[in-house]
Amino acid sequence: MAEPGMDTFDVENILYSQQVMTWQTPKGFPEHGIEEDSVLGKIFSSTMQPSKVLPYYFKAVREFVPESVTITTLITFDRYRIFSKLVTNYQGPISVSIHINDDEFRNENLSKLHDMYNSNLYMREFVDVHVIVDKFDRQFNMWQNVARFFARSNYFMMLDEKIGLSYLLVFDFHICTNLQRHLSLDARAREVMRARNAVVLPAFEYVEQEGVDSATFPKNKESLRQLFDQKRITTFHDFFPKGHNATDYETWFTTDSVYKVTAYQHSYEPYVACSFEIYISGIDYAFQEEACFRYSRSFMTSHVWDSPRAENLKDQCSKIRGYKQVMELFEEDMQAEEKEAKRILELEQAQEKEEREEQMGQLAKERGHSLHKGV
Repeated sequence: MAEPGMDTFDVENILYSQQVMTWQTPKGFPEHGIEEDSVLGKIFSSTMQPSKVLPYYFKAVREFVPESVTITTLITFDRYRIFSKLVTNYQGPISVSIHINDDEFRNENLSKLHDMYNSNLYMREFVDVHVIVDKFDRQFNMWQNVARFFARSNYFMMLDEKIGLSYLLVFDFHICTNLQRHLSLDARAREVMRARNAVVLPAFEYVEQEGVDSATFPKNKESLRQLFDQKRITTFHDFFPKGHNATDYETWFTTDSVYKVTAYQHSYEPYVACSFEIYISGIDYAFQEEACFRYSRSFMTSHVWDSPRAENLKDQCSKIRGYKQVMELFEEDMQAEEKEAKRILELEQAQEKEEREEQMGQLAKERGHSLHKGV
């Protein structure tokens, strides 16, 4: 991990030192270790290699409460100024990935990263920076995964990026209200998230190029509604309504309570705050056929098919033609498998019982023989 405030640094030592990850016993004692590169290479094995991942290149000094929401994102060096504004505005945990090309500009770009981190006091307090150094320019999914994997709270929210014609990441999102405070005060929202649901955050954008000064952005629903009615602000990407309309903006404008999103579409791609467990389980908000069948089967084998956790899956996937019939076949297969497993278990138990009785009989026979000899 690099030290904030360093004017110079040993690049080769930082990039190529052999760090060791250590597992601990429940009492906190080191048990065994393995080279960090080996562990991370396996975690991100589906990406192009070789790639040097430096988790917590800078690590925030603050310890975050488990139920805080970590913003996860990735940025390029040309967006440092905008990212710094986000850090100042959010003042909450942020996990960010930064890719550095392993070329002749590597040291220069690392220096820019140090300058950026040292330029804002809130960086040191709230931001974990993870650096990826390699020769591959467009592993966007991998960079996102690094930021999410190393987030230090139970919940995260990924801020998306737009990829322009130059393939540079355009990071222009601004959180207008105190998200952490709202979630901490809303018991219903906390309940929803603890139940492994995702909380959707409605997204808006200016119609014209008015969103230059974030200080002028609306801070509450009333001022937002006024700008919305004046058609100065619209729903995010309104040219592609399937992407966000399921959020039901009219309901959002007229209620202060958490409500369930019911009108899912295959192209629905909202901004959400959710648990890390949801992310690593592979839940896909676009309920495609293969995802429905895969998760339905998984829920059955995990014995949560009849629990409230599966209700939304059943509701949305039931819209797929033939889904009900396939699920009936799945259930028949599961019942047959369970019946066969029960039969095998009973046979094994009967065999074990027979072997124990035989052993006990043999012991009794040997004991009787010994007693007889003693007489």
